[in-house]
Amino acid sequence: MNKENYLKIVINQIRCEKAKGMISEEIENHIDDQAKVYINMGMGEAEAMAKAVKEMGDPVDTGVSLDRIHRPKMAWKYLSLSKYYSNKSTKKKKNQSNIYRRLKSWKQFEIFIDESINKQ
Repeated sequence: MNKENYLKIVINQIRCEKAKGMISEEIENHIDDQAKVYINMGMGEAEAMAKAVKEMGDPVDTGVSLDRIHRPKMAWKYLSLSKYYSNKSTKKKKNQSNIYRRLKSWKQFEIFIDESINKQ
């Protein structure tokens, strides 16, 4: 497996978009540094790169581990606001349906609407 394929597989495991570039660069630097060590030991460039990539381990396992470290942050503020407004509209619908159940005819409904308008 070459370096580009390895990096692509690792990055595909990571959900946090902001971390992908930094992680890709860091892993690429590790691979390049290790390949340079092997080249200085007398290996050919292609062989050194292949061995450096192999020593990085399984790209899926590496990516999953890095994903745990660089988890995307939950937008709790927006989640709580949506829950608040969802509950508020549900309560409003329940109150409206209770009113409609109490009214037994269209005439009562018309009277109810007229009274509501007059109160305002």
